[in-house]
Formats: sequence, structure tokens, C-alpha cells
Amino acid sequence: MGRPLLLYLLLILLMPAQAAAVEGTLTSVEHCKAALETDPSPGPALPDTLRLVTWNVMKLDRPQARELATTLGRDADLMLLQESPVEFSLYADVDGDHFAPGYQRQNQLTGVSLHSPLMVDTRCTLSFREPWLRTPKAVLAVRIAGSRQNLLVVNLHGINFTLGSGAYRRQLQAIAELVRAHDGPAIVAGDFNHWNPWRRGVLEEFRASLGLDEVSFAPDWRSRHLGSPVDGAFVRGLRVISATAYPTSRSDHNPIGLILETASPVAADNPG
Repeated sequence: MGRPLLLYLLLILLMPAQAAAVEGTLTSVEHCKAALETDPSPGPALPDTLRLVTWNVMKLDRPQARELATTLGRDADLMLLQESPVEFSLYADVDGDHFAPGYQRQNQLTGVSLHSPLMVDTRCTLSFREPWLRTPKAVLAVRIAGSRQNLLVVNLHGINFTLGSGAYRRQLQAIAELVRAHDGPAIVAGDFNHWNPWRRGVLEEFRASLGLDEVSFAPDWRSRHLGSPVDGAFVRGLRVISATAYPTSRSDHNPIGLILETASPVAADNPG
């Protein structure tokens, strides 16, 4: 390999993650933090319970996958999809479909999406490239403005193909900055790709540094890679009422369903 080609490949591998530009969104960590540190105009009160679904839909390529996604999302307050086609929609009449672009395959654009009838005040999209394949992995963060408290929801598709954990750590560190900028309950969920001990350790550092609670499953029917689950959810300021995974052949991942109880600010500040 000639020296010019070697230098070119090195520059590509060291290229910083690029934020994907989407109209009506913030596309840098700094701008997202500034927005989250600003109080929004109050919206309707958050529901006492939140029904959340998160699922890597594998581009909805398999038979009846789209129908299952629509069925699961119909009764959800929050539906988080990874590898979601940009055209997938649950809401035709309200601004309830939100998308962060990721991988482009010929004429098909996929990424992560959030579908919700709740009022989104702030929307941030970030994109991080796989160090070797250079394919993007998307992150979508939204703030839902409530009358008493605001909810931050982060949907991510974790960096996957690396020899070490540096790129994975940087992706989680960017998300951590957003969570720290938000004062209130938070949900971080999606396909974490935490399938080896090093990734699991980085994810545990991320959780502990933010005071997040990891949602546990019993029985645990989440999809596994090399024996470890790769999908999950972490919460702050919310109580987990139930957590279920649904075995299916309509993707290589099983969807996850959560029911979460929202706590009033008074109860959260004064647990005694």
C-alpha cells in the first residue's frame, strides 16, 4: 500500500462523527444542551403512566414486520424504532413522527425514529460513524414539555463494529451530556449493542454517572448476540411497572414493551 493511500485511510478513520442535518432539528451536542437547559413553554400534563415500545425493526424487510410495528405502536405513548425506514409513520394528522437519519442503502434511508402523540418541544439528531465500516449510527433525543415536568427521551443505535471501545464510549458520552443538561425524568433506550464485557463496562459507567436505573426483565426474552442482550432501556425519575420482550420472527431483534409511572415533582424531590 502506498503512503498517500495509507494517509488517506488514516484520515478517514480519524474523521470526527458528523451530525446529520434535518430540517426543524438541532444537530450538535452544544446546541442540544443549550436548548435543554432552557425552560420550555408548559404543555399538557404527562400521563400518569407511559406505555413505551422500543424495537430494532431491521428495516421492516421481513414479511408482516410493518404490520406488527403499526400494531405495537397503536397503543404506545412512545414508540422508539431502530433501523426504521424514513417513510414509516404512525400519525398522519399530528406532528408525532420524528426521525434521525442513519444508513442509506440505494434509495432507502433508515435511521432511528420516535412516534408519539405527546407534545415534543425540542428535537435533536446526531450521527456517529462506525470506525471501520464508516456507516452512520443515529441518535434521536426529544424533550416532551409537560405542565409540571419535562421528559427527555433518547433513542439510539449503538456503535457496533470496533476493535476497542473508544468510539462506543464517545457516542455514550455525547448522550450523557444531553441527559445532564436536562432537569427532570429521562429515558434512554434502543439497541445498545453491548454484547461483550468491554462494552458492558462502558455502558455501566454511563448508567452510574447519570444516576440511571437499568430496566430488568424476568423472564428475559430480549434478543442476544454472543449470549448477551443487545437491546435495553434506562430510566431516571420514573418507576417501572412492567417490562416485557416479545419473541418474534419479523426482525432479528425482539421488541420491548415497558409501562412506566411518572412521579410528580414533589414526590420525586421528597421521597420520604
